[in-house]
Amino acid sequence: MVYNILGVNLSHNGSIALVSDGKLILYLEEERLSRFKSDSNPYILLDKYLKKFNINHLVFTGVNTESLNSVKTFEKIFKDFLLNTEITLLFNHHHYNHAFCAFTNSGFKTANNIVLDFGGSYENLSQESESIFYFTQDSLSEKKIYKSYNNFCLSIAGITKTYSSVGLIFGINSQEGGKLMGLSSYGKKNSSLPDFFINGKGNPELFISNIPGKAGFIYNNLWNFGYKEDLSNKKLPSVGKDIAYKIQQDSQKEIAKLVEKSIQFNNCSNVTISGGFGLNCVNNYFLKKKFPNINFYFEPISHDGGTAIGAAYWRWKELNPNFKFKPLKSLYLGPQYSKEQLLEGIKKYVSN
Repeated sequence: MVYNILGVNLSHNGSIALVSDGKLILYLEEERLSRFKSDSNPYILLDKYLKKFNINHLVFTGVNTESLNSVKTFEKIFKDFLLNTEITLLFNHHHYNHAFCAFTNSGFKTANNIVLDFGGSYENLSQESESIFYFTQDSLSEKKIYKSYNNFCLSIAGITKTYSSVGLIFGINSQEGGKLMGLSSYGKKNSSLPDFFINGKGNPELFISNIPGKAGFIYNNLWNFGYKEDLSNKKLPSVGKDIAYKIQQDSQKEIAKLVEKSIQFNNCSNVTISGGFGLNCVNNYFLKKKFPNINFYFEPISHDGGTAIGAAYWRWKELNPNFKFKPLKSLYLGPQYSKEQLLEGIKKYVSN
């Protein structure tokens, strides 16, 4: 009998991942059907695929327990399809799910798994920022090597939160970090700019905390360095390209320190990178060049959508401790269509 586990991500990039007898056979994001960028709460996906597959186990994951309200709503809407379905909640394991997604897809037998995230699960007023987990194929348990937090009351920002905060200068939110990365390639070294990091954290002189519990830091004191006129203009400030260049360079150096930290812990030469910042291809190239003897795996589904995969695989490994995961070979994990279906779809958009 086939055993189906459906992982469901309830944060941004809402998604589902279907693991059938230990194999990932379907992954899809809500935005593909709703046409809303980074859409969360995958109602359309659940409506479509809970009816199509016999789901033995649903694993919900999100950033925090606020997602419980969404789960209760799903249970009411789809109760007729959940009569024989077990439900597990994984809301306080956001970084773990990122890391486990990358590890299982990598095919590594052992690996240090670095999560670079603008904000993960909450612990009181602190929120996950960067984490390092050590996994082996032989065991579900992990060794947590390192954990860094954002703290909204103490103006403490991790690497990736600092990066996204700088993006706010240009109206770039954390879901559009690629724009800041792209802008950085047009900048140059500017010695008048301050350091963005002190001891691995965002320079507190540059950032003030936002409302406690809200996701963000407000850009503050670059005005003190003579850029008030530039930063108040609606146009791209003349120094903006240099700011983007510096935050990119500074962030890369801090992340390289995390790679070195993981190697010092256990000398494991396999490293995976996941979390939203894992999509920063400039940083990934920098790491490949800096550490030629490290076997890197950069998770392609690195944003929050990938946590649905990590959650589903986690449950499968829990049920089957001796199971060995195989590497992800293809990203074509959406629905398949026959030639006839494709031709029929084309006809709808071809004028007579």
